[in-house]
Amino acid sequence: MKPLMQQYPTIDDLAVRSRKRLPAFSISYLEGGAGRETSLARNTNAFDDIELTPRYLTDVSKVSTKTTLFGRSWDQPFGIAPVGLCGIMWPGTEQFLATAAKRANIPYGLSIVATNDIESIGAITNDDVGHNGWFQMYTPVDPDIKKDVLERATAAGFDVLILTLDVPVPARRERQIRSGLNIPPRMDLRNIAQTLLHPSWALATAKAGLPRFRTLERYSFGHNLNDTMAFLSTQLTQPMTLDEIKRIRDLWPGKLVVKGIMHVDDAKQTASVGVDGIVVSNHGGRQIDSSPATVPCLPAIRQSVGPSVSVLLDSGVRSGLDVARALASGADFVLAGRPFLYGVTALGEPGADHAIQILSDELVNTMKQIGCVDTNDLDQRWLS
Repeated sequence: MKPLMQQYPTIDDLAVRSRKRLPAFSISYLEGGAGRETSLARNTNAFDDIELTPRYLTDVSKVSTKTTLFGRSWDQPFGIAPVGLCGIMWPGTEQFLATAAKRANIPYGLSIVATNDIESIGAITNDDVGHNGWFQMYTPVDPDIKKDVLERATAAGFDVLILTLDVPVPARRERQIRSGLNIPPRMDLRNIAQTLLHPSWALATAKAGLPRFRTLERYSFGHNLNDTMAFLSTQLTQPMTLDEIKRIRDLWPGKLVVKGIMHVDDAKQTASVGVDGIVVSNHGGRQIDSSPATVPCLPAIRQSVGPSVSVLLDSGVRSGLDVARALASGADFVLAGRPFLYGVTALGEPGADHAIQILSDELVNTMKQIGCVDTNDLDQRWLS
């Protein structure tokens, strides 16, 4: 059999296999965006518009992709973004990605609405060398629950908190509506047929059981999805305010990152209350269909907050070339979600490592092609 890199040399190749292995309601969740998904397309098209100018009079026999962020050295300038409800896409996804990230020495973001809990993933990402797990939170309305979740994350060893701004209300994702995706899953004739047509997904799901929001279910007075969904609808629906960020800053002892920044004013305000980083993000095009692409917003936001606040970017990243383009446009670090999910849904556990390897190989190749020997030197000087 051919090596994986020959069979699936790009994330797009993994996506093709993923679409064959997943039922329609699962792939709609993985790939879908808000509305007619023009924002989803805008994100990826914006990367294609960025040109990098090569410089050929440089010895590129050795290049470095190492970088430092939040006091920690990483082997790559990219990490795995938090994604909720991974179990609906492929059972075990969070464990697979957390383990692969640990091996690769890159960050792994665990969502508060993941299908595994803080403690289990913390046990994977925490060791004597350090913790590569970051915890993402939508803020619970109940202050006692909020405090308890943060204390659990701290106890599990997470030292970076990602506070998400860009879900003030649930999005209207039309592809998901058409696919019949519902939480808890509604096994009508269409979804039963879809499940039977995808036996590998069905067997994996049958073995693992229906996905559960394991971090939050202890607060919902019941372990079934109906109880937890009722809890989510009342507890995780408040829009974020600057005062709430200040309260979280006072409660959280580690690094605080605010995700969902698209406007210079929001960047300046969040920087003023002592956050350590911001993520320029439109939630992967999943919230509002008129959102601008992220990467064109990056230079002005980078300039507005100054060097004391780290600026990260996600949404639209599909390759190591895109990672290089984001760094050249002003990002200190890059997060991606779908590329790694395509890896796992296409290949199972080995797909997590393979997706990381694809992005790493593409990034190194891009650097050598343009004559850049260190990703820390990859800035606007390389832009056409």
